Amino acid sequence: MSIGAVVEPDGSLSEMEITPSTVMPTHRLSYHQADELLLSAEDNGAKLEIMALHNAAKRRSSYRDRNGAVSIDLPECNVHVTQLEGAEEEPIILVEPELTNSPSGSLVTEMMVMAGEVVGNFCNDNRIPVPYRCQADVVLPSQEDLANIPPGPCHEVAKRRRMTRSSTSTDAAGRHSGLGLEAYVQFTSPIRRYGDLLAHWQVKAFLRGSPCPYNAEELAGMLDSVQSQMQQVHKVDREIRNYWLSVYFQQRMGETWDATFLCWARQDVGMAQLLIESLGLEVVQRLDRPVSPGQMLRMQCTEVNLRQCTFKLEECKGTL
Repeated sequence: MSIGAVVEPDGSLSEMEITPSTVMPTHRLSYHQADELLLSAEDNGAKLEIMALHNAAKRRSSYRDRNGAVSIDLPECNVHVTQLEGAEEEPIILVEPELTNSPSGSLVTEMMVMAGEVVGNFCNDNRIPVPYRCQADVVLPSQEDLANIPPGPCHEVAKRRRMTRSSTSTDAAGRHSGLGLEAYVQFTSPIRRYGDLLAHWQVKAFLRGSPCPYNAEELAGMLDSVQSQMQQVHKVDREIRNYWLSVYFQQRMGETWDATFLCWARQDVGMAQLLIESLGLEVVQRLDRPVSPGQMLRMQCTEVNLRQCTFKLEECKGTL
């Protein structure tokens, strides 16, 4: 499926189109290669094409910001594992923050969101039942409250704690406050998200002139039936990630890491939310003294349980 639209100078969309298609790739670029191309002085066809998309993405981002979109700028942790052939050799584990300021990453994000908006408007206009994603209005901290919080990650966490969970509607589109859109459908990942696949089936049937496979009630029932399975998939994903993080810390028991105190997760029991920026890793660990948002701590791993996929970080003695 291909989704097209004209991005107007103000970032709004016109001439929206959805059509079955066969796409023949002309360039194969990694995010790193695309970033280099965007920043290069080259003036070839590939540079012009990706720059046009980059400029459209910037207009789209500004448009959504004006419509109340909320962006959370926090690093995400990437865990890469290289399994060596010899059983006696330890795997090589690389833990690093995902690039958050990548121009090509922002480009892809905006194009995916744009596709979701086009599909959402198309399906809503044509009364096609699909899994519309909705989110209630976000009540962000006041400027006075934010003024008492150090800028940077602490600000972002304060905003994130006010975000409401998104929901799904199958009969009509609703506003997605976090994205700043009046209609949105996840459509770009039918291989890994079952809801996207259902949306493809519905849209393709409509384009063929056939009845949609499912009405709104049936679609809602199908989504409910797979929700527990998806929760289990996410649980397994977390456990796999935590297992390799535990191995990573076990291999580095003598090392220490700088961590920023973000906020109390549960102050009554001393559970603190910390960010190890060098790893892009947020953790909840116990602290036994008062600390303030933004305060830097020096942490070290003192305990690992690979069977339970857990690790324990403690503040180094003598840390100010």
